[in-house]
Amino acid sequence: MVSDSGVRHSFTFVGGGEISTIGGIVRTITEIANHLAQQGHKVRYLAKLSQNSLPFYELHENVILEPISYPYSSSQIKSFAKRLKRLETDVLIVALSGKLALNVMKATEDLPFSIVRSEHGNPAQLLKSIWKGDKLARACTFQLADYTHLLFPEFAKNPDLGKAIHDTMCSIPSPIELNVPKASPSKPTTSGKMKIVSAGRIEKFEKNSNILLTSFLKLAEEFPDWECHFLGEGSQKEELQQISRKHVNGAQVFFHGSVKKDILSKHFTSSHLFVIPSDTEGCPMALGEALAHGLPAIGFADCTGVNKMIIHEKNGLLAGNKISKNGFSEVNYQSTLLSDNEPQPALFGNDLDNNMDDQIRSNQLAAAMRMLMMSSELREKYAANAPNSVLNYERSSVLERWSDFLVGIALRTPDITSIRNTRYETYPELHNASQTANEAIKRFMLSKKTKSFRDILPFAMLYGNK
Repeated sequence: MVSDSGVRHSFTFVGGGEISTIGGIVRTITEIANHLAQQGHKVRYLAKLSQNSLPFYELHENVILEPISYPYSSSQIKSFAKRLKRLETDVLIVALSGKLALNVMKATEDLPFSIVRSEHGNPAQLLKSIWKGDKLARACTFQLADYTHLLFPEFAKNPDLGKAIHDTMCSIPSPIELNVPKASPSKPTTSGKMKIVSAGRIEKFEKNSNILLTSFLKLAEEFPDWECHFLGEGSQKEELQQISRKHVNGAQVFFHGSVKKDILSKHFTSSHLFVIPSDTEGCPMALGEALAHGLPAIGFADCTGVNKMIIHEKNGLLAGNKISKNGFSEVNYQSTLLSDNEPQPALFGNDLDNNMDDQIRSNQLAAAMRMLMMSSELREKYAANAPNSVLNYERSSVLERWSDFLVGIALRTPDITSIRNTRYETYPELHNASQTANEAIKRFMLSKKTKSFRDILPFAMLYGNK
């Protein structure tokens, strides 16, 4: 909402990666920006946009889109800082996770407006997967901000984030549209098929798209009427397509690329099961939307974000947990699957699935998938519970929470200098944040030859470096 006095404010978003492609962070930023623009605020979105491309998600006509180049090298930080200093805004929201946030947050130092560090993943998992355990480097990206956004309150419990973020932290999940048509998880499609659907980046890193394909191909012969549909793009898509084409049951696998919201909804309503094979998530919008459509869902029990949305044996199954209710025993549903320790033929080559961890997870996922593929009764039961399980993510209420959070910050921005001085006196950890960032940037110094993150961050396309 606008302030009580009716004052409109100015907000600037930066981050989210390449906005011409599908992505949860980009979509979330777009929805927040559109909501603020509809309320009459001035909104600017600084983002990476490839030449001759358009944003994948439609922006409100009053949202100003300005293509930028991120400061991938340390030498680019000063010029990026100058770009930010020219902004006329009340609040700058930096929605980046990972090492690129070091450079961007360093560029925000001493700006005359409020800075929000928006984290759309689980900080604990990102510390392992992206920061490689470098707690100081990760923490300083939060300490350089005036305010912090996290998806869930428990994400702030990591002590290495520092005490300073707790009095400025707001937790808001991803917005999910609940007023959507519902699926019929027991009724075959018009062609007589049953559909598994998965939506998101097709990647090995974090997303484990290969494990879903492996799991499905183990079951495909037993379930010839079932299909597996991948919605999205990613670096692993072409390889998985090639594997499917060569596999005897590969005709049951389909790749649709990135699809718009209306097409995504049609896929959900015509499907019978949603599977998300990720290792880690923040607050996965595709999963939330699948549940809103009344689809039973399957994910891994140890995947943060996923295990908050999927309630085991209520709206779906969490692979890795015991599944023993509803007349099935654990022995029965696993009996036809390969043992976790039994050698398997590699579907993906030595570098992708010829390791014990992937084989175990593939078996766990296949066991859960088989359970629901063989039981229309369970699919219907979990589907009936699915929409109500995501009520706390309802789109309009989540966007209002964002509006309240950011407008409240904008109202305090005129006093940002005194606010920073008070925090600096209160929290000694902030004294070293700037120097810590400098040292961390040196540790993660980019290759002088490539001027990119590819040497240290092969998944840099997550943040727009394709």
